Amino acid sequence: MSRHLVSSFVFLPAAFFVAVLSGCAVQTNSRGGYVFGVDTAQVFGQEIERFSIQDGQEGVLRHEGERFSVKFTRYQRVVPLPAGTRSARIARVENLGSRSVVVVETQQVGCDFRYVLLAVEGSSVLNWELGNCSDRPIALVTPDRSAMAFDFPKGNRIERYVYTQDGRLLRGDDDPAPGLNMAARPFADASLNPSISTLVGGQPGSVLSAGNGRVVPAPPQQRALARPAGGDSKPPAAAVVRSSRPAPASTRVVSRPAGPPVQNPLGLQREVIPPVRIDLGN
Repeated sequence: MSRHLVSSFVFLPAAFFVAVLSGCAVQTNSRGGYVFGVDTAQVFGQEIERFSIQDGQEGVLRHEGERFSVKFTRYQRVVPLPAGTRSARIARVENLGSRSVVVVETQQVGCDFRYVLLAVEGSSVLNWELGNCSDRPIALVTPDRSAMAFDFPKGNRIERYVYTQDGRLLRGDDDPAPGLNMAARPFADASLNPSISTLVGGQPGSVLSAGNGRVVPAPPQQRALARPAGGDSKPPAAAVVRSSRPAPASTRVVSRPAGPPVQNPLGLQREVIPPVRIDLGN
């Protein structure tokens, strides 16, 4: 066997392991801390879509088998999506204050619509889950870009989550804006804008009701999909990966410690939903 052939056999395994070890995955241990492991999805997985955020770095939504994750290329770190995710797509990317808010729509076992909210600034990521498993929310940004509201139908009322530019997620039940059709399905479209049937008798610019008789004007529907600074955004693509799902099961409700009621930009007192904090730089 020639020296060149031996060198080739030595080089190929070395190159393979370098490729495997070039990425790390964030995992949670039993104490709530984070440990980093090998990012096998970089080598064996499939990319679903890419997106850009305002600090210039790029994110990649991908999967390996039934494991879905978001990788931020600057830090070569991975944020895993919840176990049981069957498909995923990037629904929205918005810039609020110093953070970019990435809204990931997932379909999970027994749950048609569950949302992962990632608020990213440099290596700091704030991570929440929200949704009622049945409906897409109406997601609109206030005109001054100080807050982003996610409205889910809840009987004759709205369950509203509000992300604020200072990095908080607030939750409360509100009265819907006048003329909003709460029985309409779908309640929102794939871009998380109000569906046509939801707005029968209402106006796209006034769906952000403060719940106390005051209506906070929302930006026109065509501007609801804001473009991140420094680049254009594209309409969200349908998830390209789906696997067979078992029959729907009852939704498991995970209780979270609630903070004290606080004032928020939409005028109501709400509970604070604490985030999972991830530092991509460690």
